[in-house]
Amino acid sequence: MTRSGWKTMPLRRVVTLNPSSPRTLQATDPVMFFPMESVSELGRIQGGDLRTWSDVNQGFPLFTNGDVLVAKITPCFENGKGAYIENLSTSIGAGSTEFFVLRPTSEVSGRFLWYATRSIQFRDAGAQSMTGAGGQQRISASFVGSWQLSLPSLQEQHVVTRFLEEKERDIEHYLATKRRMIDVLEEQRVLVVERVLQRLASPLLSTQPVPWFGDVPSTWRTLRLKHVASHIVDCLHETPDYLQDGEYPAIRTADVVPGRLDLQRAKRVDQATWRRRVERLKPQAGDIVYSREGERFGIAASVPSGVDLCVSQRMMHFRIRSEFDAAYVMWLLNSRGVYLQASEDQNGATAPHVNVERIRNFLLVVPDPSTQREIVRRVEHEVSELDAAVLVLEREITLMQEYRTRLIADAVTGQIDVRRAT
Repeated sequence: MTRSGWKTMPLRRVVTLNPSSPRTLQATDPVMFFPMESVSELGRIQGGDLRTWSDVNQGFPLFTNGDVLVAKITPCFENGKGAYIENLSTSIGAGSTEFFVLRPTSEVSGRFLWYATRSIQFRDAGAQSMTGAGGQQRISASFVGSWQLSLPSLQEQHVVTRFLEEKERDIEHYLATKRRMIDVLEEQRVLVVERVLQRLASPLLSTQPVPWFGDVPSTWRTLRLKHVASHIVDCLHETPDYLQDGEYPAIRTADVVPGRLDLQRAKRVDQATWRRRVERLKPQAGDIVYSREGERFGIAASVPSGVDLCVSQRMMHFRIRSEFDAAYVMWLLNSRGVYLQASEDQNGATAPHVNVERIRNFLLVVPDPSTQREIVRRVEHEVSELDAAVLVLEREITLMQEYRTRLIADAVTGQIDVRRAT
């Protein structure tokens, strides 16, 4: 039901969809170009590259300050990719062919329009209208043009957008605080290994100094990773083709925290891609995956049971010999002693990486099998308490994100009177 004073109309009445290109630009005039990855789900635009008008004036959607972008392809559309264009450094911008450009008329505020296209009503209706196969489904221009927009007066549109912008600032502050708390807890996972090793070593009088690890019991051996692992396999040095409906997780550095894989976050690949990526070694339960490049280098996690996966770029895959406890080796790879070894071999300022030969020669401290199992038991007990706290924080983040979704939906349809809420 539309609130009094609000009108409902098809979007085509108040926007120009994919406006035509200007005729005043010269072939060498600069144009900022933004691929899909430059646009976030919250409307932020980062990166992009400077091109010339002759590079982009055929086939690419064009926009200027005040326009609204809407991603048309799955899963970008469902995830809310889009933006209100402002502070464009060139007179015209261009973007991925997977964007629609909406240019508002004088009847609608561009910011209000952007919030309307972020609403769950718009996203759900668009998802149901999609056509195409698998990961190539798209919304159509016909859907966008015919979607029914609830529209108050221009003055009230500005009130709605100011209300939502203020609320979103508060929400983002809340979410950032919760994410920082999660980061602190994740960092504690690494410190747990140090604490457990120190507790086991301290009652013993006979110790030996070991590079990177300090004093450890003299009965512990020092071995290289290549002598502890039966297989050390680097990734294929290419990014796989990810599919929204792919069956197999392809583990990236973003999917690994010390001791755990985030399979829900992992991107997916099809069977043919998975088979090619596991030809040298198919991951099995208890194997170790290890990040060796990028900002999140030096993190290890165990492959869980009951899942077929492969490693994506910047990852490695280890299988530990049966005489060693694989979980112990995994936790040790997350220790400060091993991380310091990896840090010595960083190459590249913007994308550091650890040389494979350095990884093969990581120095490890190895106690007897029963002590290895005891260390794993103690570490996993302490880590489980951290995980429980992380789950609480993640649930709080989810609830706040759901609140934001509902708030935008209610505000842009007049279900709440924001004039009384401000």
